Amino acid sequence: LASGLAVFTNLAVNLGLHGPYGFRAVALGTSLGAIANAALLLFVLERRVGGLVTRDALGRLARMVVASFAMGLLLVPFGAWLTALFGTRGLTAQALTGLLPVGVGAAVYLALARLLGIQEAASLIDLARRRGR
Repeated sequence: LASGLAVFTNLAVNLGLHGPYGFRAVALGTSLGAIANAALLLFVLERRVGGLVTRDALGRLARMVVASFAMGLLLVPFGAWLTALFGTRGLTAQALTGLLPVGVGAAVYLALARLLGIQEAASLIDLARRRGR
């Protein structure tokens, strides 16, 4: 049922938005399908087991959403700037405009998550530091 909801959500977004948004609709559809899948699975598991949706978990989720949204606000103009600077023709330009935002986005998200007190971000940063030695 959850997988079917994910596929339906993905198809609906792709069919409805592909015309005006092109390939971006595919990414959005995939993301929203995954969110719908996870939300339904969480709902079912919470009803069967209980204790998963706590105030602490919702607080962490809210902080992750804030970090993700802020990262997106920074990456949209950064991606546009890279595209204006390098274009999209050729492997080098595509690599720079496609991969550089991923690395910068990961760094920005980790930094924001750390500032917002998301413990998992601090653990990941500490692990990377230990392995880098």
